[in-house]
Formats: sequence, C-alpha cells, structure tokens
Amino acid sequence: LINEESSWNKEDDHSVYAITKYGAEMEVWRGHQEGLSIAIVNPGVIIGSGYWKLGSGSFFKRIYKGLKYYTNGTTGYIAVNDVVNSMFLLMHSPINGERYILVAENLSFKEFFIKIAKALNVNPPKKEATSLLLQIAWRMDWLRSKLRGKHRRLVRQSVNSIQSMSNYDNSKIKSDLNFEFSSLDASISSTSQHFLNDLKF
Repeated sequence: LINEESSWNKEDDHSVYAITKYGAEMEVWRGHQEGLSIAIVNPGVIIGSGYWKLGSGSFFKRIYKGLKYYTNGTTGYIAVNDVVNSMFLLMHSPINGERYILVAENLSFKEFFIKIAKALNVNPPKKEATSLLLQIAWRMDWLRSKLRGKHRRLVRQSVNSIQSMSNYDNSKIKSDLNFEFSSLDASISSTSQHFLNDLKF
C-alpha cells in the first residue's frame, strides 16, 4: 500500500501533471520550514459533477456514449465532498506539518467503469485494452497530433498510469481526524444522476 511515507522516485517517468503537483507541494513544505502552518492533502481520483469534458467527469460522458475498452490498472477514488470536508476539518484543527492521502476506496478501472455504467443504465466496456494495444494507441495519437496539430488525448505516462496497480492506505486521516469516508457507490450514483440531468439542457 502507498502511504504518506512513500517516497517520490525522481527516476520514474512521471507525467507533467504529477511533476507540477510535486513541485507545488515542495513549495508548501518550504513555507512550512519558514514558519507557515500547513496541512497537505493528496486526493485520489475525485468524483463529482459539473464538468464533463476533462478529468473524472469525462469518464461519465465517455461511458454514456459507449466506451468499449477498459484496463485492469488500479487506483484510489474519493468523493469531492469528502475532499472538501477533510480540508475544512484540517484547517480548523491544531494539526500542522502533516500530509494526508485522501482515498475512500481502491478500485480497478474496470470495476470503476462498471459501477458508472450501472448507474447510467448503459452497457459497460467489455474489451480489455492490452499493453500492446495501448502502446500502439499512444504512438498513433502522437502521430495524429503532429500531422493535424490536434491536442494529445493519450500520452505514454497516461498509458503507464492506467495499467499500474496503485493501492492507497487511508488510515492516517481516519486515525488523526476520526474521519469516515462517504460511500463511493453513492457518490458515483449521485454524479451519474447529475450527468443525466445535464443532458436535458
């Protein structure tokens, strides 16, 4: 399990997104060394409604439209309300100089997609995207972006991420704040309902 003591390996092939998040966190730690009172949260994939083009919201849109492929990689998920509530509690607590993993549940992408499909009442993805297929796909996407000047939809680091088995330990936030996470199924269900409601407008 990945926990708050797990170290950042600078030799790994990190995405630009991960590098910028790590750099921002280092600046916060620098501020802490200079006397700033801080608490850092590291959320998993945040489930919430309102924006369906990018991030976790795009999964709902793509699955509704008929996403065909899944991967067996694993990662952590959390409801947006849990992220906000934990930050609120940390800001109003005496805790200082700590970081917390915010993950309610670890799921494979296949399991996550099936839960969304069920909540949307559509067919789930049924074909596994193998490593070979994904390696071909990101290279074809690179070529497409070069020839047509289009925005990249799939990069090497993303392919590595959706295939990796990353499981997270949430025991520290539970222990320090006596925090209880919301049901992920309930969050997926409510987010799916908001998505379906937005389709009407």
